[in-house]
Amino acid sequence: MYPEFIPIYIGLGVSLVLQIALLIVGIVLLRRTNTSSFGISTQVKKAQQANGGEVVFCRKCATQYDSSLHSCPNCGTPR
Repeated sequence: MYPEFIPIYIGLGVSLVLQIALLIVGIVLLRRTNTSSFGISTQVKKAQQANGGEVVFCRKCATQYDSSLHSCPNCGTPR
């Protein structure tokens, strides 16, 4: 092993550790947002399964919510 390459190896090791840490943080944040891979929240999916309802979008904030609700749960805009 050449001594000239030691700083390069150290830099690559630090870079690898940072990338792994960012990947773990990203996975944790994705799990906390409570969304599936298709972007529909699990609360909306549960409402669809329970009511057989459809998903509607808010005119003001574009939040998805169950059609059985009369106003947006995010901003309160009526349907």
